[in-house]
Amino acid sequence: MAGLEKAVSRGRPKCRFEIKDRCLVAMDIPVHLEAPDGYFPEGTVTVSGWITSEGTLSDLRADVVKDGSSRANKWMTRIAINILSTWRLDPAPRKDSIRVSFRFVIDPAKSSWSTSVELSSPTSLTISRGSG
Repeated sequence: MAGLEKAVSRGRPKCRFEIKDRCLVAMDIPVHLEAPDGYFPEGTVTVSGWITSEGTLSDLRADVVKDGSSRANKWMTRIAINILSTWRLDPAPRKDSIRVSFRFVIDPAKSSWSTSVELSSPTSLTISRGSG
């Protein structure tokens, strides 16, 4: 118990991912990241929006989508916005803009059913799926 009290008395834990001086405190990743027919495109989508004073994200929209097929663009945009809508950041007395890029890749080193999400920075996520 004494160790816990010391850890708490040192102050707030270090934030791993910070955006606009706010800590990303929670996010949820959907269990299924591919379309029902197993479709998984490669490409990128950049989403912009606002961090509300409560720490939720609002007015999310795709600014840039790079793939070429309209089906892929719609799918990547939907997944990116669904993930960002689950993010929770520290509250602040202001509204802040946010811009996050998602990269969708197929990794031949992974099995075909394996999908992973890597948050390499607070503004860049990579979603990869195996091909083998």
